[in-house]
Amino acid sequence: MIKNFIRLVLVLLLSNPTKGIFAQDSCGRIATVNYQDIFIDSSSTKKGEGLRNFLAQTPESLTLLNEYQKNTSPNYVIAGASTVGFTLLLLGLTSNRESGGFYSKESLVSTGLVIMALSLVTSQTLKRQNEDRLMESIELYNSNGGPQIELPVEKSGPWFDFSFFNLDF
Repeated sequence: MIKNFIRLVLVLLLSNPTKGIFAQDSCGRIATVNYQDIFIDSSSTKKGEGLRNFLAQTPESLTLLNEYQKNTSPNYVIAGASTVGFTLLLLGLTSNRESGGFYSKESLVSTGLVIMALSLVTSQTLKRQNEDRLMESIELYNSNGGPQIELPVEKSGPWFDFSFFNLDF
């Protein structure tokens, strides 16, 4: 019983949502337009709202910005899948049944981990595609003349931030 409790505490500590891949960096994004810094994500609840005045000059860019903002809302299907995966993982860690069918300890833990991993990969992929939509909107605006929106160059790397796991790649 104590062993399972220790496992549960370790899982809860390792799933800290304020670090690594789960941390949101929305208030720090800045673009430069005519040598002035513009917050991309203003204090409003909509991401990308700081660029609306500029992108509104090009209808295609404004359409892409609206799609970007619509897709930044939480995806409840992915959140539900993650919750189901985490629940299966906890059931597996606290289960006393060693073998036999779907409700065995190994099958519950492995199924929970697979569901959580798939929901993480899906959410990160959708987030990346949505950020690409914002970049396409900015590129469309920049191609039509007027003051150019310049974004700081970010380091290139994998779509998944492996620093959360403290691995060296």
